[in-house]
Amino acid sequence: MKNKGFTLIELMIAMGIIALIIGLSAGTFKTLLHGANKEKSTTETELGKLTGLELIRLDLEHVGFGINSGEPSLPVEWNSLTRTLKLRSMINNTNQKTLGWALVDVTAGTTPAFLDDRRFDTSVNDLVLLTQHRQFISNLTTQSPVPGGDYFSYNAPPTCPASACRDVNTPAVTGVAANRYIAAAFPFDRSITDGCEPPLGAGTVNTGQYCNLISYQLSTNQPLNKCAPGTKNLVRSVGGGSGTRVLECVADFDLRFDYDTNNDGDISDSGEADQQALALASTASIIQDLKNIDMYLLVQAGPQDNAYTFSGDITLNGAITTLDFNPSTPAIDPPTTAQSHYRWKVLKVSAKPMSW
Repeated sequence: MKNKGFTLIELMIAMGIIALIIGLSAGTFKTLLHGANKEKSTTETELGKLTGLELIRLDLEHVGFGINSGEPSLPVEWNSLTRTLKLRSMINNTNQKTLGWALVDVTAGTTPAFLDDRRFDTSVNDLVLLTQHRQFISNLTTQSPVPGGDYFSYNAPPTCPASACRDVNTPAVTGVAANRYIAAAFPFDRSITDGCEPPLGAGTVNTGQYCNLISYQLSTNQPLNKCAPGTKNLVRSVGGGSGTRVLECVADFDLRFDYDTNNDGDISDSGEADQQALALASTASIIQDLKNIDMYLLVQAGPQDNAYTFSGDITLNGAITTLDFNPSTPAIDPPTTAQSHYRWKVLKVSAKPMSW
């Protein structure tokens, strides 16, 4: 029997069928690839939001941490007109040189020594001390040549003089050798511009308090094509630096403050709860009375969709009333025609300051 091969016509028909199958598959593959890329972009955006919101929460939680109650610069300042939030704290949550703690023996007449060292970066030897009365106060220093500051430098620790290394709230005890004092100490990074006033080391005596000045504000423009017209990005800066983007596609943000001014443990009293203006006028009152901070952010929740028209509530059930799609205008106004074809969401970040 003679073997027969495929005819030219049969080959052409087979190739046509294969080409048709490839063409149909390519369309499906293109659709799947587009969907996968869109899902990837959405996932990355959501992860970025979660990271940014957690950083904001940590910054709000550490308002006033490590700051002397007599510090003239307030731990938190909010300007609702310029949408600028300023926070002061010993801790900068994006700088591991400011994270961790240590127990230090600063007994008068001895050389300071670490008893338990939990600093993230052990090369940082500038620390603020916490007194036995849980206050970050001045006159606790071994910094040469003149005592008088509120920090301790371990780079070249001298012997502690009695006037500098004893808790100023605890007088010398008769019969107790050198009035031994063990202090909790928290590191800071002096390479970043001091956000407190007067600056550390100002004048002839180290009377200044060191702190990080962390600022949040909206960017001046919107370089991201995926964001709706009129949106900005929420920018975080430390020590007056240029700042980094924390959240994208933000139309507006606002804050509320809860505080207990009569110290009865209840913030629901008339005139105390849900204050939209920060009425506390001193560092001491903020550290003592400020119980909770809420940040509300009006953010874009998806890409443009011309088949969709936004009609949601941006007051978060009436909890906040000043969020605005166009905050540069004085009145609360609805989204523009272009903005209405985006989905919007109000995000809330809540934190209880852990000030001492």
